Amino acid sequence: INATGCNEVSELVNPFNARIYQSGHYGFGTASAAALGAKFALDQAYANGFNDVLSKIIVFAGDGAIYDIGNGPFNYALGENKFAGKTTLHRRIVSQATAISHVYSAKLTVDNPFYAIKILKEAIAYCGPSVVEFFSYCSQGQQSHDYAGPLVSRMMNEARNWQIQVRRPFQKLDISANPEPDQVFPTKGKSFKKGVKREPATFHDVVGMLGQFRRHILSQEENVIPELIEVNEMVSLFRWIRNQCLAGYRDAMPTEEEVERIIMERYKF
Repeated sequence: INATGCNEVSELVNPFNARIYQSGHYGFGTASAAALGAKFALDQAYANGFNDVLSKIIVFAGDGAIYDIGNGPFNYALGENKFAGKTTLHRRIVSQATAISHVYSAKLTVDNPFYAIKILKEAIAYCGPSVVEFFSYCSQGQQSHDYAGPLVSRMMNEARNWQIQVRRPFQKLDISANPEPDQVFPTKGKSFKKGVKREPATFHDVVGMLGQFRRHILSQEENVIPELIEVNEMVSLFRWIRNQCLAGYRDAMPTEEEVERIIMERYKF
């Protein structure tokens, strides 16, 4: 159990401790990082021992270890989501910034430079902290043409896997720069060629263009949604509908069953 200030300490389970109860003593802001390491080690030990048991790590920590010096490790530990034994989510930098009401936060893509410049001007002019995150596809790393960068960025946006959002300090979330922000998915895609119409891209379309995923996609059986697609679509759709709620386009979140139904309808191979 810890106190506030320079003498702060934190306590958590240590399987190699000789005390009656297994615990460890950690100083300053290292409680969450130590807990995450212990969690990984214990779960791996149980998995190697063919024991179907999930460990539970309990941390006693004060304001310094959570709100102050230890806030970084704390956010990281929560973002890993392995306290519950799950590995489907990861940290969202802009979500962390958006949670602080006086921070200017935004997510943008490189395919709409004029809008991006407008938001960057606002972020720089704001008299306070600003966080702006871009999606920029590495065409050289994927051995693609230069035009693939803006194209993949636009496709990711149409698939709702990368959502443009701006949260000006103390204001409602702005998602108006996304295609048809009032819809679950856009009804038509936007081509870089004038007068060319196409269907809006799905995440399956995007990963089919990326070398590290292509073999995985091709190995899937017909009429089966690859796990890579299903997990990403589930997380992205929940995030998109949450953003619609925050932006005032809808009043409530759907159930998990409703989201699964939407995804199955979207992927009728």
